[in-house]
Amino acid sequence: MKQFDIKISVEPNGRLMSDMVGLFNKYNSKILVTKDGINRNVDGKSLCGLYSLDIHSFEKIHISLLGSFENNDCIDLQDQLKFLMLKY
Repeated sequence: MKQFDIKISVEPNGRLMSDMVGLFNKYNSKILVTKDGINRNVDGKSLCGLYSLDIHSFEKIHISLLGSFENNDCIDLQDQLKFLMLKY
């Protein structure tokens, strides 16, 4: 299992959340997302799951990747999420 944290630098809206789900769906690894203070993981490939975390700007989310491609996916996903935050 590979894990990393990312700080949400913008106020998440429906478009950003939808783009995140679309990005997560491009990877073969299982992607789990959680937020500081919440003791449950949600499927990153589920829009309802991401909304249930009630993510706001300047909060940190924890992303875990599971699967045979987790090493490559982890490095690429970090870069893609940083680029996505700059887009908004």
